[in-house]
Amino acid sequence: MVSAFFDSLMDAGSPANVFTTMDVLIVLSLSFILNMVIAVVYQKTHKGVSYSQSYVHTLVMMGVTISAIM
Repeated sequence: MVSAFFDSLMDAGSPANVFTTMDVLIVLSLSFILNMVIAVVYQKTHKGVSYSQSYVHTLVMMGVTISAIM
């Protein structure tokens, strides 16, 4: 299923290439998971007294929003 998704990305010039709902869900899920990894790394490596929780939320939400727009 995932390999079919990547194969369809390689054939982007085809006019019949349409993203399915499953494609969108996979992309948004991967974006959320990868942005959560970035947020956890930020929390663990932040050198200040306390990290900004709203900044961590913004990191995750902006990544997912940008993925949805793209």
